[in-house]
Amino acid sequence: MINTPNLPILLAEAYKKAALASAPNMHLAADLLENIRKNLIGTNPYIIWDFIALDQSKFENETSIEIIQNLKGQYFNAFYENILTEIENLFLENKEKALIKWQLRFAEAIAYIKPELASMLCIQKEKWGMPDAKAEQLYNYVKKDYWIEAYPFILEMAADPNFSNNNELMASIEVILAEIVLFIFPINSSGKNLYQNKAIKHINNAESICFGDVQHILNFKVKPGVEPQTFRIVLQD
Repeated sequence: MINTPNLPILLAEAYKKAALASAPNMHLAADLLENIRKNLIGTNPYIIWDFIALDQSKFENETSIEIIQNLKGQYFNAFYENILTEIENLFLENKEKALIKWQLRFAEAIAYIKPELASMLCIQKEKWGMPDAKAEQLYNYVKKDYWIEAYPFILEMAADPNFSNNNELMASIEVILAEIVLFIFPINSSGKNLYQNKAIKHINNAESICFGDVQHILNFKVKPGVEPQTFRIVLQD
């Protein structure tokens, strides 16, 4: 279990900072922070900020955006620090277990597209005298959005038996693979069906692993020339 950041403290600090602003709007700040608080409970800590529902007409302003950006930054800084501390403490007790935990956290960083955390983990492993060239290469591909190059690495991750019982992680990995195949692989008229079949295989794997999570994870950006409803149809069948 990951030690997630102390949300009440972070929210209290955000409220204090808003009160000390040059032109404070405390009613707006309090309303915004309460809305955020309701959404930051009982959710996967990696994607906790992805599904916050806020009233755009009320909170799409400079004050609210600054509060959200600062709070989100503080949250992930604290979250990543907790992960590194967890692994470092475990390494002092049991190196073998620490390396297994490192592998899991790195897979999560890739699956939830958190390249900052992946970089920190690579640095951590290097400090242990165990530089991981393959992990660093994958991190750089993800950071630069080189998804075609990253595909074989992520495919290997999907086949790792150490992750087979982690439904949400496996679903996220399969969805990424499906996105790469369908929306990033070069598609021509003769090969289109082949690529779509590969994508369907990945999405079906994710669906069978954890269908509810897949529905939340999906956030596809369709490229020109690709039918925007492809995955919708697959999920509805």
